[in-house]
Amino acid sequence: MDLNMPVMNGWEFLDLFNKTISNEFSQTKVIILSSTIDPADYNKAKQYDVVSHFLSKPITVEMLENLKPIYS
Repeated sequence: MDLNMPVMNGWEFLDLFNKTISNEFSQTKVIILSSTIDPADYNKAKQYDVVSHFLSKPITVEMLENLKPIYS
């Protein structure tokens, strides 16, 4: 998920997810992909149990390869 999305940003999505359907999707994990370099965004992401990783753009093949064992 990108933090800067049209219509609803990533934080709005995470808040809505937590308030409405997180119980139904308790095994769901979200990976944030963002171009932000703001440490406050990294810290905010840690407040959401559903967020498993915070990756900074640009995303590389190596970054994705490192996720494979976790989600296979």
